[in-house]
Amino acid sequence: MTDEQPLDKFSADLEQSLASADIATLTDDEIDEMFDVVGSVGATHGEGLIPEIPILNTIWAISKTMGSISNRLLAQKVIRFLRQLSTIPPKEREAFLARLEGNQWKRIREQLFLVLDKHESYRKSEIQAKLLGAWIREQLTEREFWDLTHTTSSVNIDALDDLQRFYRDELTWDLARAEDGYSFAFLRVVGIDNSKIGTFGGGSPTFTKIPLSQKFVDIITA
Repeated sequence: MTDEQPLDKFSADLEQSLASADIATLTDDEIDEMFDVVGSVGATHGEGLIPEIPILNTIWAISKTMGSISNRLLAQKVIRFLRQLSTIPPKEREAFLARLEGNQWKRIREQLFLVLDKHESYRKSEIQAKLLGAWIREQLTEREFWDLTHTTSSVNIDALDDLQRFYRDELTWDLARAEDGYSFAFLRVVGIDNSKIGTFGGGSPTFTKIPLSQKFVDIITA
């Protein structure tokens, strides 16, 4: 992204793109192939290879002038976010918008675009869409949504499966693996009880479940 492109332009495109019929039908392989082909022919000759989705056309216009691969990666994250969010029926999205006040939706769109831009994994962008879907369906409050947005941005995506196993009672962190549990505790996605650790050593921490993190796991595995 560059300062030359107004953020409100991106956020408006993001909203329009959600209604695109092309988004819901794109597979991961088709997304990868589309950008591989465009990358091989170059940005100048890539017109017509990108679906008519407003947000992608805006990002692609930047790529033509800036030649930045980061914009292409951003476009792929946006596609995956929108594709996941397209599973929410229009009536539910409309009911959500009706609950918002003033220009709140505009601010949300802008913040989401900044969040997607920082994701280092496509999976995080898909999780972000699931979180927004849960807020739309009133499974999360606004505060919970933004707290879990921070969690998604901060968590090591390669360790996320361990967090899911912990909340399914399939994994415990003993003293030998306490460092793994502490890393999740630092992100405030698990609780920690050090009462069993002796003053002069011995014992081990007990890691506990947090209700909001249980929601997080339930949402991203649904």
